Amino acid sequence: MATYTYKCRTPNGIIEKGSLDAIDKQRAINSLQEKGLILISLKESVDVLKVKTSLKKRHLRLRVKIDDLASLARQLATLLDAGVPLLRCIEIVRDQVEVKSLFAALDAIKKDVESGEALSRALAKHPKMFTEFWVNLIATGEASGQLPFVLMQLGAYMESTAALQRKMISALIYPVLLSIASAGALVVFLTIVVPMFSQLYSYFGADLPVLTKIIINASNLAKQWLWLIILLVAAFGFFVIKFKSTEQGEIFFDRLKIKMPIFKALFFNVVLHRFSSGLAMLLKSGVPILYSLEVVSKAVANKIYEGIVIEAKDRVKEGDSLGATLDMFSHEFPPFVTNMIRVGEESGNLSSMLSHLAGYYQEKVETVIERLPYIVEPTIILTIGGVIGVIVIGMFLPIFGLATAVNM
Repeated sequence: MATYTYKCRTPNGIIEKGSLDAIDKQRAINSLQEKGLILISLKESVDVLKVKTSLKKRHLRLRVKIDDLASLARQLATLLDAGVPLLRCIEIVRDQVEVKSLFAALDAIKKDVESGEALSRALAKHPKMFTEFWVNLIATGEASGQLPFVLMQLGAYMESTAALQRKMISALIYPVLLSIASAGALVVFLTIVVPMFSQLYSYFGADLPVLTKIIINASNLAKQWLWLIILLVAAFGFFVIKFKSTEQGEIFFDRLKIKMPIFKALFFNVVLHRFSSGLAMLLKSGVPILYSLEVVSKAVANKIYEGIVIEAKDRVKEGDSLGATLDMFSHEFPPFVTNMIRVGEESGNLSSMLSHLAGYYQEKVETVIERLPYIVEPTIILTIGGVIGVIVIGMFLPIFGLATAVNM
């Protein structure tokens, strides 16, 4: 139930102002017209205190998560399918979100829709939250009268994407933590353990092997210039972050992701899953293929593939088939993908073939995620363990030499 303030003219020509409660705006208009009043203006009253209190209860989060958007799409689809008016649907989901920024965006969207704008155009005003993927799908749903179906498909797609993203983060966070712990252990050995042995050997004035001298010199440098090393590492990290924010940096790191020996299998399959699932979703919802390719080029979140998909869109616009075009980029799109797309184009069932591809690559990604810790963990342990092992052997070599001399 909402409160509306109105300004009307009575049959006698007198201006009348007031307020009334109604389920939605149309019910309020009907109620006033039944009284014989001529409507001049009607606005929903905004309870400022209520809005401020609602905002205070919500989390101050910088980013809206995929899970938030997936839940939003699901809720909107369910409410619309149940016959609830769109404005009331937006109001209900707005009051249930837990992120301040999303609450504010939905509040603005509700006002835009209330003023007569289409939902897709209202969403397009918030590109940081609702991408072209969202806007194009909603516009298609509005045009075809299938908005609840499109939103349900969008919710399922985003839930699947969010689940895959969580698995990726879980798979990558362990190697990162293990690398940090291993680097910490190496620093402890060089700055604490090695100096203890160095003092002991200097006390006895023993003649040290070459390996031991190298390790002690490295330890002295690490201990003396530790602050400079930390500063250089921090500066390098800052440079990497700044470089990554540039277009050249994005291209460099996106190429690195799909070329790195260990992580190639993961990121390569993830990009192909995003491409096939996103394109299948757009085509299934009725978005034309040229618009679908343009939207999905950004959804793959990889500059290398984005350029290829845009080129494919241009060639398809000129009359070439999508499968034949992608076949020119065999390193990025394997023959299995291009052949499946060709079969889909020939049979007129491209969206179904892409859905099969999406399922196949989702299984591949999940398999890689399961195996990744078993590949990365031994690699990190053997590398750091080998370095620490060399340090330990180098520091104990003088003791072994002394024991041999005593026995002789």
